Amino acid sequence: MMRIAGTLALASLLAASAGAAQDDPAAPQPPSAAPAAQAATSRRVVTLGEALEAARKNRPQLEIARAAAAAAEARALGARAPLLPQVGAYASYSRRTHNLDTPRAAGAAPEPSGDTVNYFALGASASQLGWDFGSKWGRYRAAQIAADAQRQGEAAADREALYAVRATFF
Repeated sequence: MMRIAGTLALASLLAASAGAAQDDPAAPQPPSAAPAAQAATSRRVVTLGEALEAARKNRPQLEIARAAAAAAEARALGARAPLLPQVGAYASYSRRTHNLDTPRAAGAAPEPSGDTVNYFALGASASQLGWDFGSKWGRYRAAQIAADAQRQGEAAADREALYAVRATFF
């Protein structure tokens, strides 16, 4: 199955490069009455290095493996976040009239007042995880191991793609 996929990939690569040469109006076109041998020699030869580079750039499996490795690394960074110092800040503002703050006699209506007062509250907090019996460290280490496994999977997918191109090329 891998050999068939590699053969198809190399065949499509060769067809694309040959089609690009034929579509180029500046490229010399062989006469239509020329023998088949002359037409075969005018085709562009793809080297192994070009075929390997094209496979690295155009294989969807490699793009998927790269994206999975990047996502796993991002999850590892997210798992590290609870281990870092946490800092928070808040601020609030309100404006009130004195009508609510003046004491009232029993049964007496408060005198309306147009005086207002501004209330400000500011605060900040900082915390650092001291000990959680290794729970967060374990999650972080597991995320690091998963990211390493994804990177190794990416390298394996790269090797498989290059092997398929080499097997088809030779």
